[in-house]
Amino acid sequence: MEMKPIKDYEDFYAISENGKVWSYRKNRFLKEIIGDGGYLQVNLFKNGSFKYFRIHRLVAEHFIKEIPSGLTVDHIDGNKKNNSVNNLQIISRGENSYKANKGRKLSVATKNKISNSRKGQTSNRKGVTLSEETKKKMSVSHKNRFKILCQETNY
Repeated sequence: MEMKPIKDYEDFYAISENGKVWSYRKNRFLKEIIGDGGYLQVNLFKNGSFKYFRIHRLVAEHFIKEIPSGLTVDHIDGNKKNNSVNNLQIISRGENSYKANKGRKLSVATKNKISNSRKGQTSNRKGVTLSEETKKKMSVSHKNRFKILCQETNY
């Protein structure tokens, strides 16, 4: 199993290609915890403070390549606990969003929310007419349409 020192923590920790984090100080693998979104993460300690790291990002950064801005790490098989380098790929956030929602059935209400958000006419109140300026201010980005989708489907 190949191990690489973790950037900025080289004297303290190493990461394996399978997503196991080794502590040089404790001379053992660290216990993973399930963090936000169900991703495995570890808590690394240096200079008197702790910092959480998502394991799949550590594996990708050390065994695939640096993750450019606007791109994200995807679990090919959809299993957030499978952090093997062979199960990870770097893709755009749009591709990741599409992949995560492929095959999901949306309620009519969610479809309407997304449709209205594209028109910039989102309003929760019946009978409310919005000015063109307000519509422009309220026009919803792709990221916010995804948030609406996630809220409706409890993702």
